Amino acid sequence: MGIYAVPISLLLFGVIVCVETLRQKPRCRIDFLLPVSVMFIVLFCVIPLYLLFFYFSKNAGAGFWIFKNSLDDVVFLVASLASLSGYLAIIFGYYFKNILHRGRGVGRCSDVTINSVEKKIEIKNKNLLIIGIILGCLGSIALFFYAYSIGGVAIMIELAAAFRGSEPPVISRFAFLKNVAPLVIVSSYFFFAIIKSSSTRMMLFFSRVFFVITFFLSLIILFHQSGRLYLITYLFIFPIAQMMRDNKLNYKLIIVGSILFFLFILLGKEGFHFFIDPDSFFDKADTFSSNPISIVSNMLNEFTFPYVTLANTIKVVPVDIMYRWFMDIPISVVYLLPQRLLDLKDLPPTVTMLNVEQFGAPIPVDLLSFSYFSMGFPGVLIVCFVYGFMLRVFDRMLPSNGEYIFVIFRAAWIMFFATNVMYGNPHHALVGGFSLFIATAILLFISRRRSLL
Repeated sequence: MGIYAVPISLLLFGVIVCVETLRQKPRCRIDFLLPVSVMFIVLFCVIPLYLLFFYFSKNAGAGFWIFKNSLDDVVFLVASLASLSGYLAIIFGYYFKNILHRGRGVGRCSDVTINSVEKKIEIKNKNLLIIGIILGCLGSIALFFYAYSIGGVAIMIELAAAFRGSEPPVISRFAFLKNVAPLVIVSSYFFFAIIKSSSTRMMLFFSRVFFVITFFLSLIILFHQSGRLYLITYLFIFPIAQMMRDNKLNYKLIIVGSILFFLFILLGKEGFHFFIDPDSFFDKADTFSSNPISIVSNMLNEFTFPYVTLANTIKVVPVDIMYRWFMDIPISVVYLLPQRLLDLKDLPPTVTMLNVEQFGAPIPVDLLSFSYFSMGFPGVLIVCFVYGFMLRVFDRMLPSNGEYIFVIFRAAWIMFFATNVMYGNPHHALVGGFSLFIATAILLFISRRRSLL
């Protein structure tokens, strides 16, 4: 029955192409919906075809967890139907206000007007510098104390991959500080915006110095997190912001970025293990050089887990695991608290923990799987509708033709929403976006209360 997922995947591909071709886009054709559409094409159009026609027939590569369910199982057909329904719900949520306006006779609201109607908001670079320094100092202090509690920065880097597991090599009561340290990352956005918009020599000097420092510390933090996608997106944010600001696609940057993306995906995991097992890095590089065709299969294997997880979720929910009724949203807030410091024990498992238990492998939960875990097919429609609605809200809130600081945060949020199609567990999203939430709230508050600074 899995073969019947193919026409559904092809239909989804056709829908996405039609949507992206027909709709009007704002500056530089980069908005919040575009990368989400690209993610759906890769995860729920390309991957089903790859699994059913190539992976299954040739048993390519490692990934035993993929075969938890036979690829000819009907659950893969249902998974494709769920992905099609989810994408349509995202589109409906994204254009919900347009539909309401047309229903009331107000007329069509073009995508192009999203940023053109926004009132230009100016924030003095002095204020941006102050905010950046405050956030950078808070993040740096948290990073210092966290690193000290586990044995130093060298341990952070050398054992980075080991700290990502459920049993870290060093247990620290101050582990929660690693969620505060990324304030350094968002502080670099403020300094970058000043560099791009200031003409004052002294302001440029300090901003460049602070940017170099925070950029270097950000790379340390991201390397310690051992998340390839987070590291890649951080590096991509700056050129994307520049292209949106210039209203022009830089094809040289796109080509270089694509090469960098492929290298991170193929060798990033071994790179994070480099100090523990350097041979694995060189062995994998040798494999690719001796067998270039394996590069394609290895690349696609890295994107199989959302579709396979969704199929497995449909299989076990609510038969073996009851609906979670969106309890992962409040649970994610609890897990953000300093558990060891407050002696919080016996917390309910997150949806990712249940998924790891099901697969017997560290497989994260994507947006659609989280939705189905929560409430089945209605959950998929509800979550995806809200997701699409939020894409439109942020599209309006962070204009691409405003101050540079808004453009850089627009790029950061675009990457955040796109990556959460793959990593849709609310706990994962809250931890990964905590510093971005804080910085954006401060930025929006200051933009409306400029006289406070």
